[in-house]
Amino acid sequence: MIKRFVLALLVQVSALYAGQVDTSWYASPLLGMTVSYAVILPSSYEQDTKQGKRFPVLYLLHCSGCDDLTWIQPCCGNLSTLIDSVHFIAVAPFDGNRNGWWLDSPKIPNYAHSRFLVEELKPRIDSLYATVPGRVSTGVAGMGMGGFGALHNIIQHPDVYGSAFSIKGAVDPTLPLNPNWGGNDFGLTYDLGNSPADSVNWNAVNILRNIYRLKTADVHLGSYGGRNDEWFAIENRRLDTIMTGLSMPHLFFETDETHDYIPDSSMLRVLRFFDSVFVRSPVAVRPRPGFNAQTQRQAAPAGTVVWYDIRGRRLAVSSSAEKRYFQHTASGVRIAVMPDAACRVSFYATH
Repeated sequence: MIKRFVLALLVQVSALYAGQVDTSWYASPLLGMTVSYAVILPSSYEQDTKQGKRFPVLYLLHCSGCDDLTWIQPCCGNLSTLIDSVHFIAVAPFDGNRNGWWLDSPKIPNYAHSRFLVEELKPRIDSLYATVPGRVSTGVAGMGMGGFGALHNIIQHPDVYGSAFSIKGAVDPTLPLNPNWGGNDFGLTYDLGNSPADSVNWNAVNILRNIYRLKTADVHLGSYGGRNDEWFAIENRRLDTIMTGLSMPHLFFETDETHDYIPDSSMLRVLRFFDSVFVRSPVAVRPRPGFNAQTQRQAAPAGTVVWYDIRGRRLAVSSSAEKRYFQHTASGVRIAVMPDAACRVSFYATH
């Protein structure tokens, strides 16, 4: 049975800004164990769902040595107080052993963490909550080991995730061990092996070596590094350099943080990244009968942009209102989330 907690009981914040947390457990056939997960909901979730609203989902992957409740702690994301700043729900699973690296181990059959996320957890969340299940409304983020996991999983499953963000991620795992890691393997040799022959396993999941695979994918990518991160600062800069050299659109920034602390200001930047790229559903509104975005696009004069609301009515959009719209492609139709109504979805057509 799902236990619902008011977050004011979990963290010392004003109830005015607190969301809700559902904690639950799932007996995973893939992992061969029972794992816990937390779902962080905006405080308006129940009221909004009664009105027909559905929510994009951000999957948050914890770092080495942590668990599903890490993300609601003041030191590591403080999601319980920040969730009302955005328009989606967050799901934070536990990997079952704190060092699973969110990948499918070639050495240990039950270490199928990437498959667990896609084949078990996501269908479960979509069945229990009012979600928008498509890839353009599904993102993945993480810190350290979880930052690696976020980028690894979008590389493996760009059909499932449309966006990913690495927070001070361990993006350059190598064998022999990366010297910048200070002699730590963070449990990864257990997942991938530590003999010379196992180097192929490490190369196959190294983010710096494999990020090019997303060059032609329709995804949104971001990362940030801490200048005082004792392990991963250099490789996060290298990731930015590689992606820039490949002309891959992405967001990257650095702060003066050490590795183990995520201030609210940085976490808000990550959350707003996803808020900007997620495609949301309308609130209890359906397109008017007979509206066809493709027909409207073909009817548009050459070189123009024509906007329509979800009911198919043509919109007069001022330049000030256009300042913060974000574009997505879905089945040939572009969708914009207008800044003056954060949850209103509009179609626009180009010719």
